[in-house]
Amino acid sequence: MKQQAFDRNEHVYRNDAFAELVKDAIRFFNGTPVHSLPPPQSFLGTGVYALYYIGQNPLYKRYSELNRLSYDCPIYIGKAVPRGWRQARLSDNPFNQSRELISRLREHTRSIILGAELSIDEFMCRFVIFEEEGSDMISTIEAALIKLNRPLWIRLLMVLAIMTQEVVDMNKQSQIGMLSIKAELGQINAMVCIKKKK
Repeated sequence: MKQQAFDRNEHVYRNDAFAELVKDAIRFFNGTPVHSLPPPQSFLGTGVYALYYIGQNPLYKRYSELNRLSYDCPIYIGKAVPRGWRQARLSDNPFNQSRELISRLREHTRSIILGAELSIDEFMCRFVIFEEEGSDMISTIEAALIKLNRPLWIRLLMVLAIMTQEVVDMNKQSQIGMLSIKAELGQINAMVCIKKKK
């Protein structure tokens, strides 16, 4: 078979129906009820969730103000995919469901409780459960919500990941010792605190 000349346009997928489907899922997400963190009742399913801050910590005061009348400004957005999602998607049908979504929300609850400055009573959550073929949309909807809302904790995680990689790269290039690595990590922690205050 003869090789064809490369034409980028022949590789670009466009579908207005897909864009509308994503918008519809986001509208549905934004209309779901808001619950305490963790939700008051256990449930089955996987999906996408958002955390909202409503407390008095000065670092997050703006979020509390924005969420005072309606929950429009999430501090974090995440996903819980079916077990075996990359291989066979075995848990995304109604007869073989797991508890990934409630488990992720409970993990966040434990992390916040272990933290020194925040109370779990200062957080609310919202989520949407995707089943069957809908579970294929989980990562897409999470990405769309992050792009739309730009939650603070996601941005901080990205900054920390970049800075940590820079430290790793520096260590590989110059063979600096563990004391230097610890000093760099201390600077990263300080820089993240400064970012939080802005």
